[in-house]
Amino acid sequence: KVTLDENGVLEVDGKKMFVLSVSLPPRPGAKAPDGSDGLAVLKRDGLNFMRIRETLFQKEDQPWTEDTVRSIKPWLDAAASNGLYCWVTLHKLPAINPKKPENEKLLRMTIEMYKDHPALGAWKGWDEPAWVKAPPGPMIAAYKLFKQLDPNHPVVIIQAPMKASAPLEQYRDAGDIFGVDIYPVTYPPGNHSDFGNREISLVSDCTKWIAAASKPKPIWMTLQIAWAGTATPGKTLRFPTYVQQRYMAYAAIINGARGLNWQGGERPLSLNARDTELGWNWTYWDFAMRRLFSELHENSPLYPALIAPDSKLAIKLTGAEDIEFLRR
Repeated sequence: KVTLDENGVLEVDGKKMFVLSVSLPPRPGAKAPDGSDGLAVLKRDGLNFMRIRETLFQKEDQPWTEDTVRSIKPWLDAAASNGLYCWVTLHKLPAINPKKPENEKLLRMTIEMYKDHPALGAWKGWDEPAWVKAPPGPMIAAYKLFKQLDPNHPVVIIQAPMKASAPLEQYRDAGDIFGVDIYPVTYPPGNHSDFGNREISLVSDCTKWIAAASKPKPIWMTLQIAWAGTATPGKTLRFPTYVQQRYMAYAAIINGARGLNWQGGERPLSLNARDTELGWNWTYWDFAMRRLFSELHENSPLYPALIAPDSKLAIKLTGAEDIEFLRR
């Protein structure tokens, strides 16, 4: 049973958890460089969640079938065997439209099939709905179906970092957890957003933006390993340094994020020869992520603050107005 406490902290069977997630993770059965199970290594390093999709890896515009729904199971089984939880990407299924009755049928099938799986942590709603102008009504109807069939798992909606999106507030009734995916480390810098900020402090801007639009619902932010703006033909491959990655993580946390997800570890054009054989970016994990996770995982000294309520203790800064901070 996955719930949210009064401070937006995730609780799995009563255990409070700060979400540390990747999307997509190593595929079920894939190995780490030392020959160990890849998911077991990530769990050991502090991962507790992972965003998954169907293992058929269909294109976005391909219709889902019952086989697509069944292909989610290997991810969940692999996660369960390693003590990990999943939020499940369902692409365009979480929008109930009378003109597309097949969507509702497959959504019902998916929920019924996996709602009791021990690795299910959350459902992922329609991706970046405001940016693609998806009407909120069908998504709200899907959310009601989620709650009817599976009241024990939250629904997560991630928006694009674009102010030109339709107002975000209209999607508040379509999910339990909200966030933005923001990837500012590119050539040229900051071209993933229309906020105008070209620095990595753009993560702060986006976290504040989605928090205000979704209040009082909690926030999970999705940060950058690699994405289409760096790991597709014609783009310049660039990764955040460890220092940049650490800054972006804390910028999101300080501005209220109760979970973090890192995108793009699987993108083929981001992988060197060794990692191409393994199917995942272990080089970048070793370079930046393992060190960052050592500060954030559940046995770290900081972790109690990540799951604590905000403090009402009054703290004032003088002479350092550009410093952001959070009291816990």
